[in-house]
Amino acid sequence: MLDKTFLEVIRKRQLLPEDELTATAEKLTGRPVFIRNDLNWLLYGGILALTSGIGMLLYKNIDTLGHSILILLTAASALLCLYFGIKNQPEDNINKNHPTDYLILGGSILLVSFIAYWQYQYNIFGTRYGLATFIPMIMLFAIAYKTNHKGVLSMAIINLCAWLGISVTSRYMVMQLNFDNDNITIAGVLLGIALGAYGRYSAIKKWQSHFSFTYENFGFHILFLSLLRAIVQYEFVFLLWALLLGAFAFMQHRFAIKEQSFYKLFFIALYSYIANVLVIFRILDFLDFSYEGITLFLIVQIALAIAVGAYLYSTHKKMKQ
Repeated sequence: MLDKTFLEVIRKRQLLPEDELTATAEKLTGRPVFIRNDLNWLLYGGILALTSGIGMLLYKNIDTLGHSILILLTAASALLCLYFGIKNQPEDNINKNHPTDYLILGGSILLVSFIAYWQYQYNIFGTRYGLATFIPMIMLFAIAYKTNHKGVLSMAIINLCAWLGISVTSRYMVMQLNFDNDNITIAGVLLGIALGAYGRYSAIKKWQSHFSFTYENFGFHILFLSLLRAIVQYEFVFLLWALLLGAFAFMQHRFAIKEQSFYKLFFIALYSYIANVLVIFRILDFLDFSYEGITLFLIVQIALAIAVGAYLYSTHKKMKQ
C-alpha cells in the first residue's frame, strides 16, 4: 500500500515520465519479500517450544518411565542433535544462519538439562555445587568455539556467571539460595570488566572477532548492574561506587559515539539516570530532608529525565543521517 501511494503521488505531480513510472512500479511489485529474520525468530521459538515440550512430556510420564530412562533419553537426544548439527555444519559458518545452528542450540539446551537433572535426581556432584555449573560451562564454551555459535556462547557466559556466583558464596548461603553478600557484587564488577575487555581485545586482534559483541554486551550489562547493586548495598562508600559507574559510563559513552551505537548509548543513559536517582535519594535520606526538599528532588529528576530523553532523541537523529 505504501508503494502504490508513493507512485500515485509521483504520477499526480508528474515527476517522472509514464514509461519510467511503469517500469518502477513493476520492480516494486515484483521485488522479493525478505522474511529471513521472521524465519529465524520462528526457528528459535520452535527450538524453545520443542525443548519445553520434551521436558513437560517427560515430567508427566516420569512415573511410567523412571528417572534413569529419562536421563538417558535426554542425554541421547542431546548427543544426536550435537552430532548431526556439527557433522552437517558448513565450513564457513561465521555470521550465517544455517539449519544446523538450531540443532546445535537444541542439543546444548538438552545437554545442560541432562546435567542439571542428573545432579538434582542423583546428586552426582554431592555438595560441590560449583561443579554442576562448571562442567556444563566448559562444554558450552567448547561447543561454541567449535561451531562459532553465538547462542551457545551466551549460554556458556550465563553458566560462567552462575559458577562464579556459587564459587564466591559459602555453601550455607547457596543451600539457602541467599546471594546477598559483598563477594557477589565485587565478583560481578570484575567479571563485567573482564568480559568487556576481552571482547574489545578480540575485536582489535581479530581473534574470534565475531564473538566480541557477545562478550562486550554481557560485560557491559553485568558491570553496570553490579555497580548499581553496590550503590544500594554499601552504606558509607556508595559515592565511590557511583563515581566508578560515572567513569565507566563516560568511557562507554565515547565508545558508543565512535561506533554509532544507539543501543549502547540508550543503556548508558538509563543506568546513569538510575544511579543518579539512587545517589540523591540516599543523600536525602541521610540528611533527613523535609517534604519540600523531596518535592524539589522529584521536580529535578523529572526535568533531568526530559533532558536525557531529548539528548537521546537528537543523537538518534544524527546517527540516522
